[in-house]
Amino acid sequence: MRKLVLGFAAMALVLGVNAFYIWRAHPLPHSAVAPASDDPRPHPDSRTFINAPAMADLRATAVNAAPAAGRATRADLARAFLRKYHNPAGREELFRQSLRASRPEYADLAQALGLEPDEADALIELLVRQDLAREELVMQCMAEDGCRDTDLQLSLGEAQNREIADRFGPDIPDKLALYGESRPERRVVGLLRERLPDTAQLSDAKADQLIRALVEESRRIRQDLADAGEPGVDATNLGVFVAANPGDTAAASAAQSFNRRKLLVAAGVLNGPQLAALQKLFDDTMGLQPLAGQGR
Repeated sequence: MRKLVLGFAAMALVLGVNAFYIWRAHPLPHSAVAPASDDPRPHPDSRTFINAPAMADLRATAVNAAPAAGRATRADLARAFLRKYHNPAGREELFRQSLRASRPEYADLAQALGLEPDEADALIELLVRQDLAREELVMQCMAEDGCRDTDLQLSLGEAQNREIADRFGPDIPDKLALYGESRPERRVVGLLRERLPDTAQLSDAKADQLIRALVEESRRIRQDLADAGEPGVDATNLGVFVAANPGDTAAASAAQSFNRRKLLVAAGVLNGPQLAALQKLFDDTMGLQPLAGQGR
């Protein structure tokens, strides 16, 4: 099963990492980048395809901007990356850039994985270096105009998981997988806690329970999507399902039903005022109708 998961991750990386380098080599103006992760408003660049990598929104923006980035081909960009990466000073610059960009995404890593702050910092640095190593592998394939075999990516991913387990504990790779999977749910629960008044605050235990409940329901929804071959449904960076095409009424209806399922699961954890605040977050993203008799 781990090989299968790594295989999907490798394929996603092959499709997306070239755009990430375009973004690095040709930074976009701030107005062209997706809104901050705590902004629940609908925005085309804040949506990520289901099962896509965490940086898919940024990569998609970079792909759209690629024609304006210059006439260089993907192979040219790959070779430029490799020249920089194989230079010690250039590699360190890439590492520092990636580390700065990654730290906000890992702000709660220590708490989520039960690590000391210095351990979490060391793990973040390792993850950034591992990401650059994966980029190097993919860029080499792009520079050579081919290389469809994913065995190298799979082997590298397995080796990197072993390195994480050896340094930080055998349970950390699985915890990291859950941490990555739960990023949208952690965002929305974090926003929920910020919006709740002191009289309706969510305890840490309840927040963790809610995150896990939402993640489990999202898994079931993704499985239902896969079984039904449902097209045109995306998820925002808050884990709210939306129609990829706003004019697709069938997809919009399916997305609304999926969001109602998540809210009904949340109703088993939250009290009325808490559920009403979560409903409002969902409303801000998709415009759901209130759940009858739930937290209103």
